[in-house]
Amino acid sequence: MDNILYGRFRHLRLFYPDELSESTDYDFYDLGNIRTYCPNGDSGGKNECKTELDKLNAACIWLFNQIVANKMDSLNGEELKSIITHIMIWLSYKLNKISDAKITTLKKFYTEYIKNHTDSTNCNKINKNCTSILKNKTGYSDFKEFIEKNEYLMNIDMKFMPSFYGAFKLLFEIYDKCNGNNSDCEECSKVANQFVAKFNELNNVFDIIKNDSYYQVMSTLSTDYNNLKNKSNVQSSNFPSLPPIKKIQGFSQRFTYISKQPSAPRFGFKSSSLSIERKLFIALFTFGAIVLFFGIYYKYSLFGSRKRAQKYLRRKLKSLKRKWLINI
Repeated sequence: MDNILYGRFRHLRLFYPDELSESTDYDFYDLGNIRTYCPNGDSGGKNECKTELDKLNAACIWLFNQIVANKMDSLNGEELKSIITHIMIWLSYKLNKISDAKITTLKKFYTEYIKNHTDSTNCNKINKNCTSILKNKTGYSDFKEFIEKNEYLMNIDMKFMPSFYGAFKLLFEIYDKCNGNNSDCEECSKVANQFVAKFNELNNVFDIIKNDSYYQVMSTLSTDYNNLKNKSNVQSSNFPSLPPIKKIQGFSQRFTYISKQPSAPRFGFKSSSLSIERKLFIALFTFGAIVLFFGIYYKYSLFGSRKRAQKYLRRKLKSLKRKWLINI
């Protein structure tokens, strides 16, 4: 979280408010060159964003170019990846607000809008190709490739986005109120506590902590909060610490960056499932062997008992026979 990300998002929201019903004094098309990211108009006229989804796609690409493409020289790879994740949080929140869009995951929006859009498949910095710089810093050539290679972004369910975005906006408040020379310690502490409360709320939702997609979003929020805490002009003691991110074992799927070194498979489901199958086979085999052993033991125990009983009866009969002969 820095002045680049904060400034661009605040500027965007003046022209394109978070809520569809929220009015604004600014014209959407006056936001820089955002019109160029809209679909072509009728009969070859000006580009136009006729639907909310058109506007959302144009705003998303505008953010990518304004924050990532134009400012990448001053950002490291981790910061760039964090910024893209924040853009996806915002995008998911906005999609959740468009009730008639019938889009429940980013995957569908990606397929219909981002995948084949020229501006999302090319990295251009002031009309110059910046693909190689982005590749060197992040391992990805463009916005589209980043989403494709990190599938956790594609599977985020929109229903949790209002809560995630609520935490995201609190980070903006912390930056706004705690990062200047005239920071109000009491107000900073209040907003920081609100963020921690929201984080704890998310950290205790079962459907979130069991899902690795949300784990990565939580990790981004946690990292940015701690960065703000360390950079703030207010003493960090006014900022409460965040708890560790909860995670249910068995739902592990780590965020993966491209590496030139050979690595384990990106997603651990295949190898873990094989391990589970192996353990299950061993358990079943062991159980079967135990059942077979006790079956044999039980059978021979019965056989041995019958033999002992017969032997006892024969002895008893012989004894009775002797007594009978003596009495005669």
